[in-house]
Amino acid sequence: MLTSMQGEIPAVICPIICRTSEEAVHFIRRLSKDHRTDIVELRLDYMWPDMTVDGLVQLCTTAKDILGEKPLIATFRTHAEGGEASIADAEYVALKCDIAKAGCASYIDVEYNRGRSVVDNILGSARMYGMKTILSTHDFQKTDSEERLLEKLVSMKQTGPDIVKMAVMPLRPDDVLRLLSATAAMKDLYPDTPLITMSMGRLGAVSRLIGGVFGSIATFAAAGHGSAPGQMQLGPMRDVLTIISEASGSA
Repeated sequence: MLTSMQGEIPAVICPIICRTSEEAVHFIRRLSKDHRTDIVELRLDYMWPDMTVDGLVQLCTTAKDILGEKPLIATFRTHAEGGEASIADAEYVALKCDIAKAGCASYIDVEYNRGRSVVDNILGSARMYGMKTILSTHDFQKTDSEERLLEKLVSMKQTGPDIVKMAVMPLRPDDVLRLLSATAAMKDLYPDTPLITMSMGRLGAVSRLIGGVFGSIATFAAAGHGSAPGQMQLGPMRDVLTIISEASGSA
């Protein structure tokens, strides 16, 4: 589903950030027919706590039915990771495990910084029900050294997710280079571990375009409002990725 190789055009993930299930279903139907979108991410945190765990699981079921073969990522991004809501560990685990049990997504996003107990619980449940997982981490304050970035990527990989995702905030241009270099180093160490990495904000926008060259298998683009700083609109993103791919093929 989420497949890309070094030097190839990455998959384009489009997040849905809606406050109601009705609005979310409208956008899901729209993106299901949009050939520029490879994967849809449903941001459940935007509807919490107005919707219950059961309601969010049902929405995921509806979304997966509408999307058909197009993959769906079920994400609850918490305040601590740049999201829209806070949620207790017990409810967070229940939501992710219920989605896995229902099989109503292609991937569930799990926040690495929730702690090892929470991560192990959800990843274990996902494996039991055959659900793929994306283990994610976000730093909206800084970009660590390349060594620290690589160390964290390795630590995340060792918990056993299907995909490792890292987003960091650059404060100067060389921060972007460190993120890309750490991505390439991780790809060299673990070529069979799929990675999604990006620098955020204006400085980091270039990483969303050329990350595939360094080993990132996917990038995010907005169909309307973006879900993170530096996210490009879907149309321009797809156009630039196509140009990069064509230029690489003719080199």
